[in-house]
Amino acid sequence: MSLLSRNDARGIALKVELLGSSTEQLAEVKAALQALAEPRLEVTENAMAASAAQNGTNGYAELPDVVMVMLGAEDGTGLDQLAHHARKDNRPALFALLPEQSPALIRQALRAGADETLFLPLNPADTTRAMLKVSEARRRTEKQTGGNVISVTSLMGGAGVTSFTINLALALHYRFKRRVALVDLDLQTGTLGVMLNVEPEHTIMELTGADKVVDSIQLEAVLAKSASGIYVMAAPKHVEQSEMIAESTVERVIDVMREMFDFVLVDCGTTVSGNVVAAWERSDRLFYLLDQSIAGSRCAFRFIDVFNRLSLARIKPQFVLSRFAPAYAISAEQVSETLARPIYATIPKDGQTMERVELSGQDLWRIAPNSALAKSFEELAGRVIERPEEVQKTGNTGGIVSRLVSAIVSRAKGANNVAR
Repeated sequence: MSLLSRNDARGIALKVELLGSSTEQLAEVKAALQALAEPRLEVTENAMAASAAQNGTNGYAELPDVVMVMLGAEDGTGLDQLAHHARKDNRPALFALLPEQSPALIRQALRAGADETLFLPLNPADTTRAMLKVSEARRRTEKQTGGNVISVTSLMGGAGVTSFTINLALALHYRFKRRVALVDLDLQTGTLGVMLNVEPEHTIMELTGADKVVDSIQLEAVLAKSASGIYVMAAPKHVEQSEMIAESTVERVIDVMREMFDFVLVDCGTTVSGNVVAAWERSDRLFYLLDQSIAGSRCAFRFIDVFNRLSLARIKPQFVLSRFAPAYAISAEQVSETLARPIYATIPKDGQTMERVELSGQDLWRIAPNSALAKSFEELAGRVIERPEEVQKTGNTGGIVSRLVSAIVSRAKGANNVAR
């Protein structure tokens, strides 16, 4: 089956959560929803409350698209539930189910945060209209956020570029059910597949060649699929083959993968090359990783310098403190002041959990789905989805930046020769 295939012709079902205290009413509403011709719905009853009672939310649980809260004429519990969900950053659509068409009760529901008010027993036409509004809104959102390319880089060894790239991809896939693929541009090291416990039979080498036309069928045949469901475009099997990967190959691969997946994450490693810059040119976001050390800030300064000279107008780098320790002598605020750049996110240091992940051969969400480390990646993934940050769509600049990279390198070599 193609990577582009959907669940069925009617599309992915809307997930609906019913909240209420009356078992009889819950059963009646559920039956009415399941009888609707469209959109397709998956209905659960008080599942979120049950999950919270069992040691918190599971790392794989998906938030509902719609929460329907039953309100009584005098019971304030439903209003409290509406207000609770309305305060969430990435909240679902909120429907208030009212026992009567009371203006006072409608006003209370709307003020508590309800997006829609429906009356019991449910009218099929009104309910279908309300559900289709949510379905179409989600479709538009997926169209806007789909096809985002995120590059991850650092000039400092040990910043955790590969593990960060993998865990952000897993958060997007597990927590938000997005189709995600990874590209390994750390061509000599090629550790993405190893860390995902994947031994790919095919690599990006099979897509090289000046006259090579890369389409979705060819690319799909080269991708490897991990146990988590994430796809990987692996680096060449042999170190010397990394020199054979042209910038044009990277450009074609990323352009096609953008059309195939909701998110494409590129592990750019810790060096600046023509291939890496080609990925930056096509990225919607660029995360730069550093730690709370003087060396980390020094490397970040060097990155800022070269990035400014490249004059990439599409994106601005966003700085992430990886392996963050709140009690460390150098604070996040001090790092931000030193760089004169904001810190976009912090990822907590958790060497013990990461050691368990590495030794077990399983991913973070299998080992510690409720850990602070996993939650930090889920929060970052939520920010990425909620604010995709449209980039300036310019013409294809392939080759221009590459020549500039070559010029920078040549000037550096020239300066070294003069010094000698």
